[in-house]
Amino acid sequence: MKIAFFDYDGTIRDSSRTLFHIYRELFIKHDLGTITYDDFFQTGGLSAVEIIRALSPNIDNKVLTQVTEDISIVEADIYKQNANAGGVPMFDGIEDALKTLKSQGWTLGIATGASKQGLMDGLESYKITDLFEFYHNATEFPSKPNPEMIVDALRTYECKFANAVMVGDTMFDIKLAENAGIASIGVTWGGSTKEKLLELGATKTVDDSMELVNVINSLVK
Repeated sequence: MKIAFFDYDGTIRDSSRTLFHIYRELFIKHDLGTITYDDFFQTGGLSAVEIIRALSPNIDNKVLTQVTEDISIVEADIYKQNANAGGVPMFDGIEDALKTLKSQGWTLGIATGASKQGLMDGLESYKITDLFEFYHNATEFPSKPNPEMIVDALRTYECKFANAVMVGDTMFDIKLAENAGIASIGVTWGGSTKEKLLELGATKTVDDSMELVNVINSLVK
C-alpha cells in the first residue's frame, strides 16, 4: 500500500488569485479592512474559518460566521462556472500526473483546508473525483497542520508511514506532513519558491507535474 496525499488549492487547481479576490471583497463588505495578497498567501492550506481569524484576529464570532457563509456561497458559484471559461482551471499536467500515479498502483487522496461541499463540487466539475479514494477536508477534520487528515487515512488503509507522501504548495502542507511523520513534496507552481519550501522542511521540491511523478516514486519504493 502506497498513499499520495494531495492538497487542493494551489496544488491541483490554480485558485490562489481567485480566492484572494473573494476574501478581499468580503472583508471590505463586512468592514474588516483591506488585506494584501502576500498576507493571504501565507494562510494557504488553512480552513476558511482559520484564514479569516488569521487575517482578522479580533473578528466578532457573529461576523466570522457570516463571512464564512458568504465565502461558501461565492465559491459555489465559481465551481458552477468550471465548465466554461469563467471557471478556475487546474494546473497544466496535473490530471495526467494523477492518472499516471493511479495506474502505477498509488492510492490517491485529498488533504485540504477546503470545505467538504466546495471540494466535492470542484472535483466533480473537473471530472476527477474517481481518481481519489478519500477526500479529507476541513469540514470533517481539524484544520492543517493538525495531522489527523493524514493519520486517519494511514490507519484506515493500513499504510506504513514510510509509504506515504504529502504533496502541497504552502507552509501548512509541509507542516502537516512533518506533524504526521511522512515525507513531503513542495510544488512551486502554487506560488512558493523552491528555496522557501526547502526552508520550511519539504523533503523534495518540484517545478512541473510530470517531474512530480518521478520524485514521488523516488521517495517511496
